Amino acid sequence: MPNPPPPNMHAWDSFVYWRASEARAKQCWYVSFCLLMSSVQDRLTGLALAEAGNLNWATTAFYYSAMHSGRMLFFVCSGDYPIQHRDMNGILEGVNGRAKVDWLKKFHAYIGAPAGTGVIEEKSAAASDLRTSLMSAVAVSFRGSDATVQRFAPLLPKFKNLRNDSNYEALLVAHERNHFLVTETFQRLARAADTTSALGVSMAIRLYLEHLRGSAQFQAEHDRLLSAHRLYLRGRFEQSLREKFHGSPSALDALREAVAALADPGGAAAEPDDPELDAFLDPIMYGQFGQKQGLMDRWERDVASLEASVGN
Repeated sequence: MPNPPPPNMHAWDSFVYWRASEARAKQCWYVSFCLLMSSVQDRLTGLALAEAGNLNWATTAFYYSAMHSGRMLFFVCSGDYPIQHRDMNGILEGVNGRAKVDWLKKFHAYIGAPAGTGVIEEKSAAASDLRTSLMSAVAVSFRGSDATVQRFAPLLPKFKNLRNDSNYEALLVAHERNHFLVTETFQRLARAADTTSALGVSMAIRLYLEHLRGSAQFQAEHDRLLSAHRLYLRGRFEQSLREKFHGSPSALDALREAVAALADPGGAAAEPDDPELDAFLDPIMYGQFGQKQGLMDRWERDVASLEASVGN
């Protein structure tokens, strides 16, 4: 069994890992941006599904939005997060059992690091201890988000079983429409799930901006990093999601709110068409960000394998 991690998350190997070089600092920002966008995108999916009356899948999308928000919370505090939903929920709930924080170990393995090198370790400890460490990190480093985190943390564990019911309990799923009891309860569930995901997205945005503005690792090239944020917000984030959800008024309204909240990260910034910005962002690109390339290559192989199996 691995040794328990230090109580202070800033002493974790994962926290130190992202601060070892300027390239890793940029990769850290990029991972946080992707977590934020995933949280928003799943929320918009939930809104579009609810608008179409698909309440069971809307609930699932809202749950995954909240899960990505929880991962953002862990990542900005520790540089890592739990892969398994039971670990995430157990830590946020502070249960008596053990839980592990293990995403970075798996992600790091995509560069082919030899097993047992000790570069990145899985963090395993009592869930209640990990929760204490997480909340201490928030209180120290993310004071502007503390109140929102305290509101969000108890909600995701309560959401877990309801999300499972929405996907796996056939007696509920089959009676989603036109049932005297189930239909109204699904409507209530979808509204509560919507509220939970909205709070999660709000928290994720606050954490992302506090991290971008205040983390010491970003200060050396802070202005150019703000330019990268604005570039990705307009393109990868706003343009892609507007195209995807163009048929859903409620999703587009929520997208506009998110973009407005992210539009002014503060500070000065280089021009968006800065010719040196591509070179600045080179460490996050496929071919340079080894773990990202390894993940995408594995994913493409798995898709090709499925295609071959079904005869596509």
